[in-house]
Amino acid sequence: MEEELTFDLAAYFSMLEKEVSAYGLRLSVSEKVKTKDSTIKSAFLKGNTKEHILLFYADHQMANDITANETVKIKIRVDVNPPAGANYEHKFRPLPAPYEIRLYDMPSLFAGKTHAVICRAWKKPYQGQRPF
Repeated sequence: MEEELTFDLAAYFSMLEKEVSAYGLRLSVSEKVKTKDSTIKSAFLKGNTKEHILLFYADHQMANDITANETVKIKIRVDVNPPAGANYEHKFRPLPAPYEIRLYDMPSLFAGKTHAVICRAWKKPYQGQRPF
């Protein structure tokens, strides 16, 4: 697949907000501003956690344990220059409404994650690292 330099993730935001609001969700979409040049486009869907717990579960006891300003965040990432040789699969799901999504197959996803761990430029100790 070739790099899609003209891809604009923000062009999908209003449609995404409209779709989630059709299910009674009040989520806003915002693009992540990158400090480094990257072929990964990122955005976040954000909403009030307590509000959504009450909407889906009507569990006031669970909602009481959540602070009023706690936010649920869903990250969206699109690679506009995917690696050569990666394979994809299409998944179809019937709920909440029928949809199709194209994603990496498991071997390609595993290869990408392995590459990220091995080739990452570690700048500080990572979580769980023991000093030697």
